[in-house]
Amino acid sequence: MSQWNIKMEGNSSEVWVYHVDRTPGMIEAHNFVARFKYSAPKRSANHFVKFLTTNFTPEEYFAAREEKDSRGLQKGPVTVLQAKGYVSYNEEVVNRLRKEVAQRIHQRETYIDNLSQSAGNIINLIDKTLEQVKK
Repeated sequence: MSQWNIKMEGNSSEVWVYHVDRTPGMIEAHNFVARFKYSAPKRSANHFVKFLTTNFTPEEYFAAREEKDSRGLQKGPVTVLQAKGYVSYNEEVVNRLRKEVAQRIHQRETYIDNLSQSAGNIINLIDKTLEQVKK
């Protein structure tokens, strides 16, 4: 079982990820792993590589890539990782932001409830004071 030897190439809009196979006595081979484009390709690639190297061996990953999907096509890089629970960088960011927004909404609702209770208490106090003044 070999270990990962990751090489990343690209620019600000595209990143290619390769596994460099340096088997002794063999010509060095660059096996394509994945390509990342558009939104934060370097972050997405780093996120992908971290999950890949933690959860797959090179042999396991490339064997899974050779398997066919329901349409008879070779499985894509992300599809292979999703089988072990991978969530893309962008999905992770969206999920984190959703949680933060939900927390802020809850905090605001709690604040408004506390304000309403305080206002109710003040109104009750004023009413009691007016009743005492009238007597």
